[in-house]
Amino acid sequence: MKQYKNYIFDLYSTLIEVKTNEKGAALWKYMAAIYAGFGAEYDWRDLRRSFWEMEAKARSDAQDEMGEGYAEIEVGDLFLRLLKEAPKKHEIMHKIADERTWVITVTEVFRSLSRKQMEVYPWTVPVLTELKKRGCGVYLLSNAQSLFTRSEIEMTGLDGLFDDIYISSEFGRLKPDPVFLLSLMKRYRMKPEETVMVGNDLFSDMCLAQAGGIDGVLLNTSTFSYTKEEIQERNTMNAVVIEDMRELLK
Repeated sequence: MKQYKNYIFDLYSTLIEVKTNEKGAALWKYMAAIYAGFGAEYDWRDLRRSFWEMEAKARSDAQDEMGEGYAEIEVGDLFLRLLKEAPKKHEIMHKIADERTWVITVTEVFRSLSRKQMEVYPWTVPVLTELKKRGCGVYLLSNAQSLFTRSEIEMTGLDGLFDDIYISSEFGRLKPDPVFLLSLMKRYRMKPEETVMVGNDLFSDMCLAQAGGIDGVLLNTSTFSYTKEEIQERNTMNAVVIEDMRELLK
């Protein structure tokens, strides 16, 4: 396989596997109890519905404001809005001295309770470590929420393996928006012919590579796999397809 100077990786289902359930009753009953503790009363079903309606509206508004490209939001802002805009409040609500700290905490709790599995793929650390030893630039470009993704990167032991980390919620744009990719390439003066995007998604990762004028490697893992027919039909940029990330080193 062609060797590159710069390797840009997706995170979820590429380097680590995470499974979540963000719609479960147990999760939203716990969240409703948290809100009640701060003076905002919700039936857990109403809280769940309000969150997802608010999330959809926020994304739509962000996209309308941006126009071209793919807009991203920060979901932590929604949790604070739910607190302030609760339809029923206690007569005396607990005052929050530091709203940002409250948002971070509640978002982390939400993620922890909704996360059912998180593990690093066995090839991840050896491959990233070897690429670093070879003097390659190793970068992360992820559609994710930094309020919990940065802690998950640390929890999985990957935080010291990247030269830089770009997360969509911090940048305000999602893959496959080429501006997201090109901002990283421009910052580190990457030449397109020396750079590759490695990910597990034909749309957000491989279409992004195509839009940015760089090569793409599709990691077709069992977690998020395409059939041969799907790859033939949808792999419009003719990205290299591998099933084991160790093939990057060959």
